[in-house]
Amino acid sequence: MLDGDSVQASCGRIEGLMTSRILKISFFSFLGLILLPAFLAHAQAPTSQPSIKKGAGITSIYCGDPWKQGEGQEAECTIQTGMTTWTFRYYLEGDTRLTLKGRVKNLLVLFHPDGFNHLARDWWGALIGPEKAIDTERYMILSIGNPADGNPPKTGNPIFLTMDEILAAQKAVIDYLFHRRTDFIVAGPSSGGINAFLYAIKYPDDIKKAFLVTAHPLYPEGKGEDVEQLMEKLQRTEMQKGIYQNWDRATKIEFWRTQSIADVETGLSEAFFQKASNMKDVGLDPKDFKNAEQFKKTLIQSWAEGYADSLDPSWLGAISGALDEGMKAVKPEDYKNLPKDMLVVYNKLDLTFKPEHVEKFGTLVKKERRGSRIKLVEVEDDQGHSVCCSLRLPKTMPEAIAEFLD
Repeated sequence: MLDGDSVQASCGRIEGLMTSRILKISFFSFLGLILLPAFLAHAQAPTSQPSIKKGAGITSIYCGDPWKQGEGQEAECTIQTGMTTWTFRYYLEGDTRLTLKGRVKNLLVLFHPDGFNHLARDWWGALIGPEKAIDTERYMILSIGNPADGNPPKTGNPIFLTMDEILAAQKAVIDYLFHRRTDFIVAGPSSGGINAFLYAIKYPDDIKKAFLVTAHPLYPEGKGEDVEQLMEKLQRTEMQKGIYQNWDRATKIEFWRTQSIADVETGLSEAFFQKASNMKDVGLDPKDFKNAEQFKKTLIQSWAEGYADSLDPSWLGAISGALDEGMKAVKPEDYKNLPKDMLVVYNKLDLTFKPEHVEKFGTLVKKERRGSRIKLVEVEDDQGHSVCCSLRLPKTMPEAIAEFLD
């Protein structure tokens, strides 16, 4: 599904100030031919991990190296936080050309939403690829997962994970791969967009642009309470049935049903369930359509089964709790750290991140970030919040992203 392009490298054209232009160009071209292989080797096959500021709670980190097998490869980091070991996956694809100084020319870092994996093509396939909004012939895409990507850590108990630890781990991966030789664009949909916002706030020197899709940092009311309710329900059920990993599938599906109902009702508009053709957008067969109510019930069951097969509630609680606490810690004066160039694409029919909150966020950014050029783009689509990660996108969304990146 994921196609890799061959690694390319180019020496930039060297302009001069010396009198003898021909001699100068000849000399530096010769020098470039000598030094470029060393730059490429350093950027694409690091022989030692650079010094990394691990951040609060991270005691060690080791990352696999996708450069060894070329662009378009997955790799994994192992991160130690106290007694717990987390895996941390990422994926590289796209334009691998470097400048003479060994910097990636156009790096775009994507953070994924809760419930999705680190393979961006799975949730932004309509946006990523040659000549698409995120053009892989122009940009290198680094798609970073969350710790453990939906599953409990390899060793130790699922302890409380802070947003500072998550951000520090993500920065460690980026620094490891690129040896701090580039600034980049950061982006993400839904909770991945919030992750991108928090990263830009914490590491402003790394970021030159940011765009968020169906996301903003002004969290919906009650979001933190939902996390607490999920964890309380987990605790009650484990007291009756033992630890989650030992439950049978039917018990897991029933556990996730309440979460599935909430996600279906807030993630999709009522208009979405009126069309049989929309069943295809959520992995169901349009031939099974009878009415809107039956469509909704079938999707609730489908999502509950999907959560049971792919998510661990303690992991989701840790990640969601970290996002909640991270957002609560942000103060209006922190907005000065944001890049001047920002884009927020939002859906008029989004019941999770409502349009009025997006507009409030835009006003706050313009007030606190001097010289901000933030742009808010509204789309209207019956997929509601779920348009964030759909293979069927309203035309306005890719157009806005392509224009922003151009």
